[in-house]
Amino acid sequence: MCGIAGIVWPGKSAQPFVQLALELQRHRGPDGEGSFVLGHSALVHSRLSILDLEGGRQPMESEGFALVFNGEIYNYPDLKKELEGLGKRFQTTSDTEVVLLGFEHWGLKLLGKLRGMFALAILEKKTGRLTLARDSFGIKPLHYFEGPRGFAFSSEIRPLSHCFSNAISIDPQALTAFLNLQFIPSPFSVFKEIKKVEAGQFLVVSEKGKIEEAGHFYSLSKPFKRLKASELSYGEALNTTREILRESVQAHMLADVEVGTFLSGGIDSTLITRYATEMSPGQINSFSIGFSASAYDESAYAQLAAAKLGTRHHSLMVEDITVSDVENMVCAYGEPYGDSSAIPTYFVSKLAAKQVKVALTGDGSDELFFGYQRYGAWWQKTQRYNEHTPLKKAYVKSLRRLLPSRYGPMAGEPRPEMWIKGIQLLPQLELDTWSQVKNSPEKSLIFKRLFGFFEDQAHRETMDIARWAELRYYLREDILTKVDIASMRNSLETRPPFVDPKIWAWARQLPLEYLFTIQTEPFHFSGKRIIKDLLSDMFASDFIHRPKMGFGIPMTEWINQGPLKPLFASSIYDSTSLLKDWLDLDLVRSWHELQTKRGRFDAPAQWGIMVLSTI
Repeated sequence: MCGIAGIVWPGKSAQPFVQLALELQRHRGPDGEGSFVLGHSALVHSRLSILDLEGGRQPMESEGFALVFNGEIYNYPDLKKELEGLGKRFQTTSDTEVVLLGFEHWGLKLLGKLRGMFALAILEKKTGRLTLARDSFGIKPLHYFEGPRGFAFSSEIRPLSHCFSNAISIDPQALTAFLNLQFIPSPFSVFKEIKKVEAGQFLVVSEKGKIEEAGHFYSLSKPFKRLKASELSYGEALNTTREILRESVQAHMLADVEVGTFLSGGIDSTLITRYATEMSPGQINSFSIGFSASAYDESAYAQLAAAKLGTRHHSLMVEDITVSDVENMVCAYGEPYGDSSAIPTYFVSKLAAKQVKVALTGDGSDELFFGYQRYGAWWQKTQRYNEHTPLKKAYVKSLRRLLPSRYGPMAGEPRPEMWIKGIQLLPQLELDTWSQVKNSPEKSLIFKRLFGFFEDQAHRETMDIARWAELRYYLREDILTKVDIASMRNSLETRPPFVDPKIWAWARQLPLEYLFTIQTEPFHFSGKRIIKDLLSDMFASDFIHRPKMGFGIPMTEWINQGPLKPLFASSIYDSTSLLKDWLDLDLVRSWHELQTKRGRFDAPAQWGIMVLSTI
């Protein structure tokens, strides 16, 4: 795990960018740093040592290439054997050298062979061509700036936004996306000129600093066949799920340093910790945080799970937060990011980093195995559409293509607006009236892509559409971004065993009734059926089936009666507030004053407004 960066800029010294990137990303790799310069090109690396502590230094060179690599490749021992059979000789035991010599032999075909999380850059010494790639889920970040005179990239946004501050500008479309989604989806960023490499994508940059080729080496949206209950019994599905998940946990524990776990006391982290303890030669360190406000505190469940599993548990009670804490965390993302669970993720990462360099997480289970209650809301909203025959659906869609002004969506037809409401940062009324940027979603390139995504998925079963949206947008752009930045800010590597191509390939095949259950009168949706049952032999029903709490925090108290009250007030009342360029502050103030009068607050919206004021 580390931070990487690089530049291809003819006629300009690479050294200033090298120094800036090392300085701004040192938290991602405090164990060592290095750079490789070739003419007007350079690669930069800040290292957090996990595998081959002595021999895995970067940038790493072969005769023809130089590589910087952020992440871990879990199948590298198998690839190494394959390459040795092809005549390659290795000088280290690191996965980095496997990537380097694998690219030397297979070229871009290597990317489809890699199982793991990664962002990498490979410079060909002879031609000066640069290849960038990002893993299939987008676990590790990778940003780039393409200017008229050159190209640069980095793990985080800040090296690019600082180095090219005179050449970048705020993208109003990105701010519209943020206010709707609470994040800015790839390939976009808050700056028009800075982009994100998409998950499963590669870019090839010429020696002149121009992107000359781009493509995807892997897609999570490949066609699949769902198994029927008559083809696979629930018992067989349960056993296979256990085997596949255990194998993934074992693969994700590959390291030359101690591996711990985040253990919130929720189902997902408890299951991951269970398998980690079963496969660890020694006692596992587990980590959780709690809050004095009981509505947000799961620490008792974490303690119960730790005692049951036999971990060496470390817990931190967060009593308060400071303005400097918030400013530090908000700054780390380099652009507006509105998920306030970044705060507890930051604190648990800070706690874990005192004991270990690697921690396993339970991220991804809710998206892959239908863990959110909004899946139930989606099922209710689309039920009328599901009751129509395939022939009628095809007929109406054909009429719509011929006469779009006359024929709109059918009742309950899956629409992106329905899904967005489940994660929306600001209420729709405020979105429509507050914005100073008259940039409606219908005219936004970002939203055209999101709407196009739903159109491309229209042939799928409605619950699969929702799951794929959660995977493509919420997991990738929100959850994985949050965890990477919050953990790496504390020099901690996190690994999510659920977020693995093998898990996804299996989960999408399972009959839907194995994944969730629905009671219609009164309506009740219960997700992650098969995941919960994997714990039923060890934990009581009231532990497994209690209401989902999430990674919440006492944000209402902090903003409206606590330490963040002055920061929020300054964001909307200060005459120098940056918000005045994007929002009608008179309307925002009226909204806040009405909430204060009623004593009921929309804390997520307040947090988003405060975050936006810091860009």
